[in-house]
Amino acid sequence: EPDFFENCTPVPEPRPGRMPRGDSMNERIYDKLKRKILFLDLQPGETIDEKKIAAEFKVSRTPIREVLQRLEWEGLVDIIPRGTISVASLEYNKIKSTYFMRVHVEGLAGKLAAAYGKPMHVVRIKAVLEQITGIGGEYTPRLLIDFDAAFREILYEATGNAVLKEVSDKLYEQTVRVWLSHVQNDQTNVFLKREFEYLVEEIESAIETIEQKDRDKAEKDRKDIIIRHIKRANEYFMQDIQLY
Repeated sequence: EPDFFENCTPVPEPRPGRMPRGDSMNERIYDKLKRKILFLDLQPGETIDEKKIAAEFKVSRTPIREVLQRLEWEGLVDIIPRGTISVASLEYNKIKSTYFMRVHVEGLAGKLAAAYGKPMHVVRIKAVLEQITGIGGEYTPRLLIDFDAAFREILYEATGNAVLKEVSDKLYEQTVRVWLSHVQNDQTNVFLKREFEYLVEEIESAIETIEQKDRDKAEKDRKDIIIRHIKRANEYFMQDIQLY
């Protein structure tokens, strides 16, 4: 049986400057609104006021609409023509399907990272790990997501597949609010601390499999990580998610 990995090379990342990034003000508005949605500063179902956002950034409503349309395409905003604009709800069936897809996408990412990851990727991932272990117990949801994002950026760079990263990021953003929903209201920080511990284990697994070029273990570990996310989502947010 032919080995796919022996007969292909990773897709090169696009060079900086080759793709237009768009207006910088639009990017700032987009980044700020997106973070508010992902960090639940804007709650699922909450109405978004175009005029208020335009006033905040001192711009017309045109760039605000462009940003909101982009967020709608990403599944984070619902726009009713001539009606209301609101943060997308966390719908059971949609989240269930998204988690199902993430299992397989993350498994492929692990396998590709193990196949194509270089020593420099391991060094950078270890640097993120050192930062996490050096925070001294100052756990916050934003730190958790920022560390996770930094790790994911390197892991997906190691895959050499920008298209896979784009797909994964979109799926990730659909489930990250579920991930945060059960830790933001945790006054004891017990759940949040546990999430940091899980992230450390996830990063250590990636380091090991990339160093050893163990594609099969990398794929299994990445799938198991998402399955564990699903189990925690069942525990804290949903009643039942079945993968198969």
